[in-house]
Amino acid sequence: MKNHLRVFLIFGIFYIFQGCDYFDTVDLTNSIKFENGSYQYEDVLIPKEKTREYDYQILFNGDYETVPKHIRGCVCHLKTCIRFCCNPKQLLLKGKRTCEDIDKNIHYDMLLNITYNETLTKDINDLEFIVQQHLPVPCHDHFYLEPDNPDHAWTLYENGTLLRHFDSALLTKQDYCLQPRKFQDLYKLVPYHCLPPVDNSTVYSK
Repeated sequence: MKNHLRVFLIFGIFYIFQGCDYFDTVDLTNSIKFENGSYQYEDVLIPKEKTREYDYQILFNGDYETVPKHIRGCVCHLKTCIRFCCNPKQLLLKGKRTCEDIDKNIHYDMLLNITYNETLTKDINDLEFIVQQHLPVPCHDHFYLEPDNPDHAWTLYENGTLLRHFDSALLTKQDYCLQPRKFQDLYKLVPYHCLPPVDNSTVYSK
């Protein structure tokens, strides 16, 4: 009980003072640290006050999992973030929470249509957003939304929320992740998510 209380108190304090959700952070272990405590993550300078040390990660179901201590930064408050399952050049393994370098020649279009303020839509490429690739992969059994299936349409918002059209479900970055998948001879970027409670008439791609 004391350990659980400690975790929630620490997380609560971080949220109060930083106003940053865990799923808006990135691992800064391999980033450049400056003398003033700030970090360089890709092309974004993260000030010291938007970083802190973590010894846990949060899973899709809200559980806390202990991991080695590391520094994370609230980069998504400074630039638009796109939630990937793992490295954009890897493929998600079926039935696992990991990815592998299955195809070294993988190539696909990373242009994404983002909705701003619920009305304005804009196509942005990978130079205009931060790829979040070190968050825990949601669940072992992944279901994906087929890119050419009109029943599997989805909308991605600037804050990282994904709207799944067929049931109007709003998925946070805790619930889904994007990763390329091969369809015939082409790789396409698709959202992977966990199976929600549904009736037997609903069809998912697995």
